Amino acid sequence: MKTLTVLCNIVLFGLTCLIVATEGLPKQAGNIAFTLLMMLIPVFTVFAIVRKRTSSRPPGLHVKKGASEADPITDLPPDRSTVTVWLAGACNVLLLGLVCWALVAQYPYPEKEGAVISAVPAALTPILSVIVLYRRAPSDSQRGPQIQART
Repeated sequence: MKTLTVLCNIVLFGLTCLIVATEGLPKQAGNIAFTLLMMLIPVFTVFAIVRKRTSSRPPGLHVKKGASEADPITDLPPDRSTVTVWLAGACNVLLLGLVCWALVAQYPYPEKEGAVISAVPAALTPILSVIVLYRRAPSDSQRGPQIQART
């Protein structure tokens, strides 16, 4: 699922670049900001997905002062990639809101064929990205038995 999300973010970035290349830069400040976010958030999301560590602890878990030695999960140091993952998820929620705003603001849609085609990945990519970013990695007990190679 991570591979699909990375691919969708690359496609969304490519579509945005293609739209800018064919139609030119937007003239209004709101559209310039929207276009900039449509280009930067997919790149940041791919960075966060690649950097995300496969750990068994939940995102956002920090060191507790005075934690007991019997609870090793709370004794782990803070994970910098956790902040990146949560920030990328928040950016994708923002992007989804902006895409919904753009879909409502531009109704009735232009006669061009690509208007609806480019709206589908623009709406689905942030949703898929949030799911992948906030999903916990399965622990070793949930993965099942590992297949050993015969020697």
